[in-house]
Order: sequence, then structure tokens, then C-alpha cells
Amino acid sequence: EKAISLLFDKNADLREMPAEYLADAFEGARVSELPKSAFDGDGIGWLDLVVAAIPDDKDANQPISKGKARKLIQQNSLALNGKKLGDVESVVNADALLHDTWIVIKKGKKHYFLIKAV
Repeated sequence: EKAISLLFDKNADLREMPAEYLADAFEGARVSELPKSAFDGDGIGWLDLVVAAIPDDKDANQPISKGKARKLIQQNSLALNGKKLGDVESVVNADALLHDTWIVIKKGKKHYFLIKAV
């Protein structure tokens, strides 16, 4: 319950959410895995991360196209760990990993996707 209330608090910092709350809050969310090395150095492009995490609307077994992902980013429809990120050229590095493992991408108001760095 506390995990859910943190999700709906616009001022909540997901970095401060305990790991067990994260697991509880996102139970049932789609989880994609990426090697932890993808976040080393400069990291991975925000556009590439979105493509890795979000499925296509018409076929959940296929990734979203780069064109659709770019449009979502430009429309400011996506948030990275609770913070809107509207720059297609942004990169995401290891500093963004929650508890050294998780990335939370929010699409719209209620669709959550997780990246697990393994």
C-alpha cells in the first residue's frame, strides 16, 4: 500500500523507495533485461532504452518502433524513474539505476515498464 501511494505522489523520488517497495509496486509490470555494461561510461541512448522496454501497441511480442518511441519522447509522454525526459538525444548511465539494478519507465499516466540491469 505504501509503495502504491509513493507511485502516485508527483514529488516522490523513486531513488528513495526501498527495493522491496519497488518489487511490490511494479508486480505484474513488463520487465526487460539489459546487460549492466550497457549503462557503463556514457550509457545507453534514451531512445534505445525506450525501444528495449516498451512493446508495440499492436503486437506485445515486438518492440516499439524507433519512430513511435521518438514521437513519445518528443511529446514528453515518458518518464525515467519518475522524471519526464523529452530529449531524444539523452543518454542513461549507471547513475540512473535504482538500487544498482532497476530503471522505471512510465508511459502516460498508468503504464509502467521496468528494465533490469543484469
